Amino acid sequence: AAASSPVPSSALLLTCTRPARHQPRMNLKSQVLLLGRCKPAERPCRGLTMAHAGKTFASIVVPAPEKQQRAPINCDVAIVGGGLAGLICAIALRKVLPKLEVKIFEQFPRFERAGAVIGVQPNGQRAVEAIRPDLLQSIIDGRMKVAKSIMYRDNGDVDTSPSYSDAETYGQAIMLGWWELHCLLAAQIPKHDIVLDSKFAGLEERSDSVKLQFKASSGGEVGREAIAKLVVGTDGAYSAVRRQCVDDGPPLNA
Repeated sequence: AAASSPVPSSALLLTCTRPARHQPRMNLKSQVLLLGRCKPAERPCRGLTMAHAGKTFASIVVPAPEKQQRAPINCDVAIVGGGLAGLICAIALRKVLPKLEVKIFEQFPRFERAGAVIGVQPNGQRAVEAIRPDLLQSIIDGRMKVAKSIMYRDNGDVDTSPSYSDAETYGQAIMLGWWELHCLLAAQIPKHDIVLDSKFAGLEERSDSVKLQFKASSGGEVGREAIAKLVVGTDGAYSAVRRQCVDDGPPLNA
């Protein structure tokens, strides 16, 4: 790779968060990285309002572009999917390589309240702390206090069996709203680096880059193109990026 380029043009980065039978077929020419993202719940979480740095999370939103950009967007890394995985990936890349040009492409025209409550487990807390300790502190400051939890079986009955808790050994999970966590992460990304209303339509791997095509979430013709040296797929359990690159079928337990 050229000395001026922070990302090798022939980078091979491919990970899998699925069970063994869904391990990806490794392609030595691949320039695509796939990360898992939990799909938010369909029902919005109501009544959750938290404040950070004097602003409510609900006010931290990225405005939709006024019009489609016809000129290709050039960047070092194109992240497809603006959920939790895509946002934290961009934050981590910027921390390690500040000069890296990173763009996040999100299919929805705006970020809206979604999801319910999410638990950031101890391993996740350590990962966030390794990326940015101040970000972990912001998550801790916005946590919920859970007075009581009730577990239900698949048939709807309350689970009264004794449960094993490893909180004393490994630490306690941090509970907070999915939307609040999403807004907190989105606030760390420059607004011009989040490209909304860009639904993934396909990619073409070249010798030194990847060409991506996007269309508006409402459908229609392809309206935006991007040229990147590396593509990161964080577009959900039923990832369209993954489907084109490895096509290993639907997830087992999404």
